[in-house]
Amino acid sequence: MEIKTGRNLPLTAELDDLREVVTREIRPTLLLLFGAAGLLLLITCANVAGLLVARSVSRSRETAVRVALGARPLQLAREYLFEGLLLSLAGAAAGVLLSFALVRVVVALASEFIPRADEIRVDGSVLFFALAVAGLASVLFSLAPLCHAMRTPPNEVLCDGTSSSEGLRGRRLSQSLVTIEIAVAFT
Repeated sequence: MEIKTGRNLPLTAELDDLREVVTREIRPTLLLLFGAAGLLLLITCANVAGLLVARSVSRSRETAVRVALGARPLQLAREYLFEGLLLSLAGAAAGVLLSFALVRVVVALASEFIPRADEIRVDGSVLFFALAVAGLASVLFSLAPLCHAMRTPPNEVLCDGTSSSEGLRGRRLSQSLVTIEIAVAFT
């Protein structure tokens, strides 16, 4: 913005966003916390996916019978996604309930260090975000057991019980999920 004075000497002014000025010092800390929460979510998804893969391996005979009786892949996918959605919604509900208590504690302890601390609260946008992340997480950690179930030939499982190759495939998938989990944890 340039202003002309009576002597034709230009004066300039720079405008800064008030939100940027107020949060400038705490912004890196908030971004770091946001990143840590995202990595924690990824670790949890890998953990739950590993548990669901182990459950899928133990239910391989049941899945093979369903496929042999004519179950379509979409029906199997719906079952795995519904199971994952129930798990993720339970986790989201626990997280939201915990956040109500933790937000109060953080605001009480650090209100002098956090700008506009009196405006921090859990509201509808937080609940919507929790539901959206729960939906995305359910899809994320339901894909691993679904892929495992789809790749297992039903005739092998039904003829030989649980074959060694299926156990090997399940172990490989579980080991790769654990490797991803450890890599994200170190990050």
